[in-house]
Amino acid sequence: MKDGKVERNKKMAVLVLALAVAFILSSSFLPAVEAVESDEGNESISSGDHWSYMVDLSSSGGGISYTIDDINGGSVNVILMDSDNYARYLLGETYSAIEEDDDISWTVSESLTLDAGTYVLVVENAGGSDVSFHYSVKYGADYTPSFWEGLLAGGLLGGATCIVSIIVLLIWLYVLVWVYKDAKRRGKSGALWLLIVFFFSILGLIVWLIVRPPIQQQVPYQQYQQPYQGPPPQQPYQAQPPQQPYQQYPPQQPPQQGVPNMPKRCPNCGMEVDPSWNTCPNCGARLH
Repeated sequence: MKDGKVERNKKMAVLVLALAVAFILSSSFLPAVEAVESDEGNESISSGDHWSYMVDLSSSGGGISYTIDDINGGSVNVILMDSDNYARYLLGETYSAIEEDDDISWTVSESLTLDAGTYVLVVENAGGSDVSFHYSVKYGADYTPSFWEGLLAGGLLGGATCIVSIIVLLIWLYVLVWVYKDAKRRGKSGALWLLIVFFFSILGLIVWLIVRPPIQQQVPYQQYQQPYQGPPPQQPYQAQPPQQPYQQYPPQQPPQQGVPNMPKRCPNCGMEVDPSWNTCPNCGARLH
């Protein structure tokens, strides 16, 4: 019984690992569509100055991912805004930012989807000395950020956003395993419901919670088996008492049956005569 449970746990671990690898491959190494535009390079800005990069998504909107890292010499503020707010920024007026990360001294990465329009990525010097950095930008109308780009977006690499995303992923894997086991306990196909929840996400989980049947009560296996009963214990050997010799009985004679009186004949003439007669009435011969 224990070996069977260990074998099932191994199969479950392999299944979860395969799903995780498939999820990462499909989301990370095989993104939905490659970026229409991509650019990267190194820049330096002096104190009180800024660097800007224009992103044109005016046709139908799209996705954008950008990373500012290898920051040397100080710290920077990274701001993403539309073209109208960038004009207010240049005039020193109050502006509204889509994304803004202040006082970054290591790295920052963002990934998001935008409506149609023209946008400007701004990196401004937040310190009193010159600062240099590396930038990488991907964007396009058909661009969908990959799994890792979305995972690492929104803060420092290895920061709180990344940790929270990993925790959410682990919780989701646990939910998939729970659905698989729960379906099997209730007499349903665990693999089928795991795939349904995997592909339909929260909607599939809600459907399973609604339609799952009650757990079937199973009769313990021991009730189907009669306990083994060995052969009955043998009685200790007891010597048999000597047998009495057979008694000799005289053979029984068969009952004598009376012989019927047969008619007699005269030895001289052959005439039948009565046994009680002394002479033959025919020839006068003596019978006795």
